[in-house]
Amino acid sequence: MSSEIEPTTATRFLLGELAEDERERLERRLLEDGAAGDAVVAAEDDLLDAYAAGELPRRQRLAFERRLRCSAALRRRAAFARALARAVGGGARAAGDDPGRPAAVVVPGPGLRRAAAPFAGLAAAASLILALACGWLVWRGQALSGRVADLERAAQELTAERDALAAEGGKLDRRLALERTAAADLEGSLAHERERLAGLEAELERRRAAPRPAPVTASFVLSAALRSELGPRRLDLSGVEQVRLTLDIGTPEDYASYLAVIAGPRGGEVWSQRGLPPAAGAAGTAVELTLPTAVFADGRHEALLYGEPGSAGAEPELLGAFEFEVEPARRGS
Repeated sequence: MSSEIEPTTATRFLLGELAEDERERLERRLLEDGAAGDAVVAAEDDLLDAYAAGELPRRQRLAFERRLRCSAALRRRAAFARALARAVGGGARAAGDDPGRPAAVVVPGPGLRRAAAPFAGLAAAASLILALACGWLVWRGQALSGRVADLERAAQELTAERDALAAEGGKLDRRLALERTAAADLEGSLAHERERLAGLEAELERRRAAPRPAPVTASFVLSAALRSELGPRRLDLSGVEQVRLTLDIGTPEDYASYLAVIAGPRGGEVWSQRGLPPAAGAAGTAVELTLPTAVFADGRHEALLYGEPGSAGAEPELLGAFEFEVEPARRGS
């Protein structure tokens, strides 16, 4: 059993003054319970009577006229109510004659409404259904409009996001192209360096496999028996890598080994070697020395030759001193 709808609530519903949630709840009640519409039909009859009599306040009259524009059936009922009001009121002004001022008319009583009930009931039912449909369409249109607005905003956001992603994608594409170009250049440089390194390794291997050339050697004989009155023997070491000196003592000696010492221009020892074997000289025993030219400085040198005794603790015996001078101009060139 349905509860009745308050007349004030029904009037506000018909004039569009209900809040959206109240209106939706009332519309669901009207659609689910036909008996609940009696209060709305009665409220609409009262509104028609008041409108025809010019008794509606301006705000309600304007709201009711908006409903009239939406429903042809309601307009016909309003015209019937005005005509009935004029007939009953003896030609007095009804609503619509002067919208600015409500006219004083005699409102038809309940008996008159009952006389017109067979026609007014049908018109009221049709008007109510049309009003509900019109309200539902308006609500549905508003809901769809809101949904369309939401979709349009979402589409705009997606478009902006797509444009931003496209711009970012363009930047990434350009950066990728630059990186690829740099990578290609680096790969080319690496390939060039690999080729150069392979060439160097091949050259190094060739040099390792090639026999080392014999060092350039100059041989000189220094003899105690052939001292020159012009001074010490002069040695030209230009382009020479090592020197072979033959120290000829000039007398036979029977030492098993010999010690040779080279003194530089300042008198200090610059080279020495022990255990040198004896060799045959022009007039006696000789000893051969082989040493690098880097040992010699420009100027006068002295080669001292000692015999090494076989007994332990015995001092070597000086057998000869050989002076020579290294040419300064072209040595080592």
